[in-house]
Amino acid sequence: MKKRSHSMDINTILMRTVAVLLMLVLISSGMVTGRYARYVTTASFEDSARVAKFYIMEQNQADLSVGFAFAKIAPGESASNTIQIVNDSEVAVDYTIEIKNVTQNLPLAYSVTAEGAELTKNVVDDYTATFTDSMPATFNGTRTYTLNVGWGGDPDPRYGGMVDYLQITLRAEQAD
Repeated sequence: MKKRSHSMDINTILMRTVAVLLMLVLISSGMVTGRYARYVTTASFEDSARVAKFYIMEQNQADLSVGFAFAKIAPGESASNTIQIVNDSEVAVDYTIEIKNVTQNLPLAYSVTAEGAELTKNVVDDYTATFTDSMPATFNGTRTYTLNVGWGGDPDPRYGGMVDYLQITLRAEQAD
């Protein structure tokens, strides 16, 4: 008769215990997941939200280049040009027309009118001013503005041969 070692008995018992525990875990996990599955529900819904269209365009851009009507302005005279803003948005729009005398050579004064009414001028500095306006969401179309530039009656000879460059910037954003 063979003698068994004591260490083999402990290894065998340990392996059998691990196997039994593993089987209990597998069996109980199947039972537990079955219980949790009973409490799962499903739901479905639909939404019809969409992104609103936002599109603003400035027309007459070619006319706003360096050489348009203001090249011929002299002391005591004035000139004007139109700016058209096209709104093809589905939202209300707030916008700012900024006019900046970039070269700052001549003592020019400027204003912006919309359909005969002058817009409020917000002076940023001696050479920059902004004019603000808005369009409601129900307005789709073109709004026409007139830029009026005047040179006061100062015929100072130091201005002879000088030109000025006005930079016009349109900033539009969706209103809340």
